[in-house]
Amino acid sequence: MQILIAAEGNTLESRVARKFSRATFFLEVTPDARPVRSIAYTARVPKPTIFRNAAERGVDTIIAGHIGVHAWSSIAAHRLRVVLAPGLPVREALMRFLEGSLTVLDAPTIEQSLGEQENIRMQKRQTHTQHPGGGKERPPFSVSTPRGRHHLQQFAGRGH
Repeated sequence: MQILIAAEGNTLESRVARKFSRATFFLEVTPDARPVRSIAYTARVPKPTIFRNAAERGVDTIIAGHIGVHAWSSIAAHRLRVVLAPGLPVREALMRFLEGSLTVLDAPTIEQSLGEQENIRMQKRQTHTQHPGGGKERPPFSVSTPRGRHHLQQFAGRGH
């Protein structure tokens, strides 16, 4: 049995990546904490390729931080199980996994990818800038107060 750990560094003293998508290294280790190989993640080596190669070499478990739906589908395709250990030192995460004190995931912990989250933020910004009645966009400082718009502009930036 071998274990693939999504890490922030390439040693057993580095931390498990808090978010799987942010892992810069994948450490392949044996249960007795003997490193087998360290794989630096680059855009030229897609993560599904890393999973496929790891599965072919006998990896059956991935220790990682929070994981999204896209990575989850790739991992599930190779029948790998995922154990949650965000931010723990790699050696400690490995020991806790062997003791059985870490959570084995049965679904992704992040429901939307970073791109989807950015699209939702952009849509919210666009709906907040539209005037509720006419569909026209508001000019930048069009907030009305009982004293009027000029009151806001007069005191802007003075800490009032």
